[in-house]
Amino acid sequence: MTAVLELLRSIPAVTFLNWKGAERADRFISILHLLQSEQVESESDLKTWLTKDANLKKLIAINGVGPKTVDYLKIMVGLQSIAIDRRLLKFFDMAGIEIYPADYNRARDILKEAAGLLSVPDADLDHSIWKYMGGEDISPCT
Repeated sequence: MTAVLELLRSIPAVTFLNWKGAERADRFISILHLLQSEQVESESDLKTWLTKDANLKKLIAINGVGPKTVDYLKIMVGLQSIAIDRRLLKFFDMAGIEIYPADYNRARDILKEAAGLLSVPDADLDHSIWKYMGGEDISPCT
């Protein structure tokens, strides 16, 4: 994380990330500062760090970071998780399953159970639904 923070001294975070809006970029920088303070310097470090509940609480304490961000980070480092977003919520709606915004954990639990029944990794089911709901031409998870 130190190397990325060093790079961000010479280029604005919104430019580096190719994002619009400073708020999300500021959140990214806050996450980097937290990880640096926790001596997380590599993907492997982050993967290990994300397996500890105390660390997840530190991450969620950052303004604007919620369970979706945590789950997405887990997926990015190879941990099995499902990040519930608008596409997955629309998928539930199409299936006739009511999921309220406060039911993030319920939605994730339902898809984790479905992944288990299908014998596919959680993250693969997440990705397949996400791509399907985006109308992108992909092969389903196997």
